[in-house]
Amino acid sequence: MTQGRANAEQQRVTSYTISSSMDGASWTYNQDINTNTVKVYTGNYDSNSVVVHNIFKPIECLFFRIHPKTANDDLRALRLELTGYGPLNDLLAAMNREEVSCSRPIQGEGMGVEDGRIPDSSLTSSSDYDLNYTASDGRLNGGVTPNEKAAWLARNDDVDKWVKIDLGRTSNVTGVIVQGRFELAQWITSVKVSYSLDNVTWTYALEPQCGEQRIYAANYDNTTPETILFPRPITARYVRIHPLTWIGHQAMRYEVVGIADQTEL
Repeated sequence: MTQGRANAEQQRVTSYTISSSMDGASWTYNQDINTNTVKVYTGNYDSNSVVVHNIFKPIECLFFRIHPKTANDDLRALRLELTGYGPLNDLLAAMNREEVSCSRPIQGEGMGVEDGRIPDSSLTSSSDYDLNYTASDGRLNGGVTPNEKAAWLARNDDVDKWVKIDLGRTSNVTGVIVQGRFELAQWITSVKVSYSLDNVTWTYALEPQCGEQRIYAANYDNTTPETILFPRPITARYVRIHPLTWIGHQAMRYEVVGIADQTEL
């Protein structure tokens, strides 16, 4: 769990890595389970909200490090807590070496926003800043020249911002990918996600522990895509991404990931 500096809005860590050790001399960085590279965790989007990242399998260690990578200020201010089990017994130690009962989140594949399989007409939003920044301008990795600062931007007076993706059919959705604005320092720092089968009744992705609407930490720069995976796939045709906080301007490029279901609605 991490927080920024109390009552100092601009002093917070926005991304970090973690490492662990049994002896304080030899350190192991936590790896991304999907890419087998060092996992970069998204940090805080304000100074007081607690951002929680659950590690896929418990780490057996005596020493633990958090390594700030990027921050919103020259002062890399951080408050933190660790969650876990102790003292360690044989059963808990074995969890570090064997699969635990929770299933691994499914990565899925891009469902067509980035590559154009989903047409412009299926990408809509609560509002658009102007005709140059519509939902269809927010395709992941969009923007190929300095004159194409691709992103979806909502109007400033829009108090309930969202972008909606119509997948065209019932699908198993495993998550979303969000990215900032091409070549400008504008990106989303936190989002909610909702989904629907009929475009009428909407359900928010929930915190598994308490059933509250889940707030996901999003981007820490304008170029790096952040993949948000659900604990288990959800069944939906429509997906909304709701920006909550941002840097510079509410600007977003995006994709939905999942496994297509061939059953048409």
